[in-house]
Amino acid sequence: VERLFGTTVRNAAMAPGESWSPDVRKLEVIHVDDGPLGYIYLDLHPRPRKFHHSAQYIIRNWRRPPNGEPQLPHVAIVCNFAKGKHDPPRLQHQDLEALFHEFGHAMHSLLSKNIFQHLAGTRGSMDSVEVPSNLMEYFAWDYRVLKTFAKHATTGEVIPEALVNSICKSRSMFSATDMQAQVVLSMFDQRCHNSTPPSPGGGTTDLMAEIQAAHSVMHHVPGTSHFVRFGHLVNYSANYYSYLFARCI
Repeated sequence: VERLFGTTVRNAAMAPGESWSPDVRKLEVIHVDDGPLGYIYLDLHPRPRKFHHSAQYIIRNWRRPPNGEPQLPHVAIVCNFAKGKHDPPRLQHQDLEALFHEFGHAMHSLLSKNIFQHLAGTRGSMDSVEVPSNLMEYFAWDYRVLKTFAKHATTGEVIPEALVNSICKSRSMFSATDMQAQVVLSMFDQRCHNSTPPSPGGGTTDLMAEIQAAHSVMHHVPGTSHFVRFGHLVNYSANYYSYLFARCI
């Protein structure tokens, strides 16, 4: 982040009652010219009754009140990386990619400056909200970045370039199938939230079967409703396409 954005990140003290869990860390992000940009709370490990995905949440957005000092943003990166017996915990590569993705959202929120707080950062246009996070993911696959911090926990050996190349090659496996699945989910999301309801007598399961039959090599399996695990259907409401749009940009 220092090379990309001219910022430094350092640990920040918590005020009494500020944290919702003892596992949460607070970071302060400081720009070389503009000074403090805001704060990031890291809540990275699972615990009882915590949700099971990864996300970035805006607690307080950036805004400039009339004739007042700017309000610095506070955001939270919430993940569920296995803690295990190691300290610090070991991350799988998919965990690292998820962390980079959410950090992209966080930096988007911290670097945005708008007089209207509900138009700043990830509260902006949904067409482009996944672009910064998608771009940050690429650094998790770049050996030039990985070699600066990815080291063997015991020996300190830098991750071998050949291993990174092998991981990158595996990324292309079933990439077309993955793209097709994302298109199907995006279309399903759009159809569920448009002004035309599913066909009379049908429901969401029939709608998904219709879309899969028309746009996927993997057709619907009777008696299944796999889309009930599609969490973005509710909290993204017709905006899931933004992940695909970010890839295009």
